Amino acid sequence: MSSMEPEEFQKLLDEYYQWPTEYMFKFIIKSDLIEGIQGLEDVFASLEIIEKTTRSSHGGKYTAYSVRAQMHSSISVIDVYRKVSEIEGVVAL
Repeated sequence: MSSMEPEEFQKLLDEYYQWPTEYMFKFIIKSDLIEGIQGLEDVFASLEIIEKTTRSSHGGKYTAYSVRAQMHSSISVIDVYRKVSEIEGVVAL
């Protein structure tokens, strides 16, 4: 979503998905940014999580953070990305 306007992203989401649906979020964060990892945990705390995984990169410098959650609308997906965009050091994939 980073290079796309929210309205354009919402249109694509609504064309591709039927709501509610399971949606996969993927992020990368520097492993030493504990605040960022906690920030991700906080964003997803109120959502219905189906699966969550974290994996360190080969050198341990980065952590991949993936969450599959039950989402009720394209707006709710965009809201998650907006909240995550405020967390320092987190990159959405």
